[in-house]
This record gives sequence, C-alpha cells and structure tokens, in this order.
Amino acid sequence: MSRADKESETVEFKSSLSELKEGIVSMVAMLNKTGSGTVYFGIADDGNLVGVNIGKDTLKNLTSTVFDSTDPHIIPSVEVLEEAGKNYICVKVTGNSRPYLYKGVVYVRTGEEDRKAPADEIRRMFRSSEDLLIQTVSSNQNLEFNGLKKFVEKNGKHITSKKALIESCNLKNTQGQYNIQAHLLSDQNDAQIIVAVFKGTDRTNFSRRDTFTGRCLIQVVEDVNNYVQNMNETITVVDSKGRIDTPLFDSSAFKEAWINACVHNSWMIGNPPYVHVFDDRIEIISFGGLPYWLPLDKFYDGVSQPVNESLMNVFMMSGLVEHTGHGVPEIVARYGKDSIAISEGMVKVTLKFKTIRTAARLRSINQDEVALLSDVERRMLILMFENPRITLDELSEELGMKRSTIASHCSGMQNRGILQRSGSKKTGSWVVKVDLEENN
Repeated sequence: MSRADKESETVEFKSSLSELKEGIVSMVAMLNKTGSGTVYFGIADDGNLVGVNIGKDTLKNLTSTVFDSTDPHIIPSVEVLEEAGKNYICVKVTGNSRPYLYKGVVYVRTGEEDRKAPADEIRRMFRSSEDLLIQTVSSNQNLEFNGLKKFVEKNGKHITSKKALIESCNLKNTQGQYNIQAHLLSDQNDAQIIVAVFKGTDRTNFSRRDTFTGRCLIQVVEDVNNYVQNMNETITVVDSKGRIDTPLFDSSAFKEAWINACVHNSWMIGNPPYVHVFDDRIEIISFGGLPYWLPLDKFYDGVSQPVNESLMNVFMMSGLVEHTGHGVPEIVARYGKDSIAISEGMVKVTLKFKTIRTAARLRSINQDEVALLSDVERRMLILMFENPRITLDELSEELGMKRSTIASHCSGMQNRGILQRSGSKKTGSWVVKVDLEENN
C-alpha cells in the first residue's frame, strides 16, 4: 500500500501515538468536511517516516479510544504498515452522519488545519444531514401510500406488501414511527408547492398562482413539471435556410432543475421549492443551499451528493430520476453557470426565454375581445391554455356541455382571432391568442 506524501484536507500525519487526541480531532474534522479521511501515526509533519512501537493492545486501545470519544461513534479501519524496517499505523474513517463531535466539540477541516466549527456552520451541517428527514417523526401517523406504490410498480418494482414498501423506501425511523420522508411520499402529503405567474419581469404585478398538494410528492413533482411544460411555446422562424422551430425554454433543463430542487430541498425547515414564471424567464427556487460538504467546483462538474439521499433513491425507484449527476452540467451547458445562483440558504436556477411569452406580446392587444368573452368561452380558453392538447370530448366532459356546443364556441373564437388550431385535428394543439391572465 502506498501512503500519502503530504498532509491535505483528507490526510493528517502524527509522529507518535502520544498525539492520539489530536489525531482523533483530525478524524472528526475531516469527516465533517468531506466524509472521509486518513490519519497516519509514525510519520512526522514533513512526511518523513519515524515509526511507532506497536504492543499487544495498541490497535485495540486505539480503536476503542476513537469509538468512546466521538459522537456519533466512529469505527475506524486500522492497519499496520511497514516501510524501510519501520512500522506505522494507517487509520481510515468514513461516514456521513454529520456533525461528528470529539468530547462534545464539533471540529472541521480547512486545508491542513483543524478548527472548532462556529454555530452557523454546525447548523449548515444539520441541514445537510439526511438523518433528519429519516429520523424525525411525522405529525401524522395515519398515512397511506397508494400513489407511491403506483409509481414504484409502474417502474417495474413488484411490491408484495405495505411493509415491504415501507422498508424499501425508508418510511419509518429506527423507533418504527413514520418519518418526514413518509409524510412527503404519502397520499396525505400537505406540503404546498406553488407555481406563480407574474406580468412583466419582476414580482410587482402578480397574475395567477396554482398550488399543488394533497398527493404523494412524486406525483406533485410530476404534476408541476407537466404544468410548466404546457406553458412552453414553439417559436418558428422561416428564412432562406428553411424552417427553424425553437422552444421558449429547454424542457429537459427545466425538468432537471425542478427535480434537483425537490430532491435537494431542506424540507425540515418547512419551505417547499417553488417556480416563478415571468415574461422573459422561469425561476426555480429551493431552500437550504448546497450540501455543507460539497465544493462548488464539484457541484458544477455534476458530482451528486444529495442532501436527501434516501429521497433521491425513492425518486429513482419510481422512475422519475434515471440516474444522478448529469442535471447540473446539462443546465450549465444550455444556460451557463450564471443561470445558477447559490447562497447559504437558497439555490435559484434561472432559465431565460428565447423570446418573451405570447401572453406578454398579446397583453396590449385584443383586450376588447377578452372583455366580450362569455363565461363558457373564458373557461374553455383557460383549459386550452393549461393543456393545449385537450380534446373537444375532454372539454365537453370537463365543462358538462354537449360536444357540439363546445365545437360551436371553438369555431366562433377561431373566426374572431381569439383561438387558433395548430396541426391536425388528431395530433394538433390549441393556441390561445389573447392574454387571459389578468382575469384569472
């Protein structure tokens, strides 16, 4: 086995076992910073091998001292190595149960130095701990998981019983009680995710908002994605080179940003992620910031270390996420690093539109026609705006009216320039030509 040549953020040298206390501090500090670390006993600070004397109980005492003086308890991997006729000890530690303490004190590694962590840093460690989502008891212990079961089985996983679903999705804590993860994934999930639409490019002129709640989080996440995707528009440019169709925003980038926001959100602080739609952009906001231990450069490179790793695993089981790590690079490739703004308590992804939304372009025109719309026509247009591929039969069922009546209204609005049909009758879509947001 080759040893490290110098100290670093994950490597510490101690010349003898008389420095065991300092060595354990380094183990704690490295675990809190990166989740792993190595301490060598018998190597001087400059990297020169000095060796240690190893007795009958040396390794046993070392292991028990590390275990007894740390919280959560650290169980190290200890190995005696030999080089140039001298023995030295390699102690490796790994773990993600931050924060780790040595005799009641939290330490963190910065470069080659260990330091006491201030209160705000300790809070960030707690917020980045998946154990909080798994171990915290839900206020509702009467939960059902029909929606979750449907998604898991739809992805090819056969669930034999509710108990099997609970175990595979980590829905109970170590005391056998439903946890916060169970609450989020249950049919009784009451976390309210909001999609808000604004007139203009700031938040001064509110247009409408839709709230998604009361269903398994996976269903809610999918519903929000579908809802926003229906707002996408295709911009067509015809020139000497032919026809070029460009979407208002990249649908794949939005989906990645939205799912990342939900998986990495610090649900324990009580703020669900949300989506804001403006005339010129979409903003996806999640709370909690980056995981404490994830460096910014690795984040942009796509290193996946989700705060809620167990929740991510359930998303993958359900088929909502195929694999991890490619979302951020995909967003950066299409919108640049500046599209992701990171603060201590928040991550905001901004997807700028290729052009302004149709609703914004039409805001100043056709408003006389909007004022003359009947209640039925207005309700029809809202349904068509939210689902451009809705059929006449679906409109008839939704509004409780005859299909012939719906068709007559459609024809009349098309003649007035309020409504347009794009594509064929079977596979085409509706294009609402007026701005209804003022009236929603």
